[in-house]
Amino acid sequence: MSSPFILSAAYKGSFASYESLPATPFPEFAFAGRSNVGKSSLINFLCNKKEMARTSSQPGKTQTFNFYTINEKFYWVDMPGYGFAKVAQSTRDKWKKEMETYLGKRGNTLPISG
Repeated sequence: MSSPFILSAAYKGSFASYESLPATPFPEFAFAGRSNVGKSSLINFLCNKKEMARTSSQPGKTQTFNFYTINEKFYWVDMPGYGFAKVAQSTRDKWKKEMETYLGKRGNTLPISG
């Protein structure tokens, strides 16, 4: 069953740092939350595309800012998870800094917390 609201959805790219993010002409909705809370699964569900966003049973799989264009009118941004990811503290600190920078400086973003 497809959503009457999501007419088109496409992966646009993955970016490791705030500085590497593309300039976008549309508003962005950021999916932020702990690792393994289901951010990527929610994106797949809403798009009705099982393989749109990569999912894993292992926390911390999403380690980049993943951009998806929706209806060619706005972007969803799947952000790195935090909390349960089995990664070095320095990696968590880097993710935290990048997410804080994104949410603080990106003027066209609405955060969606999980």
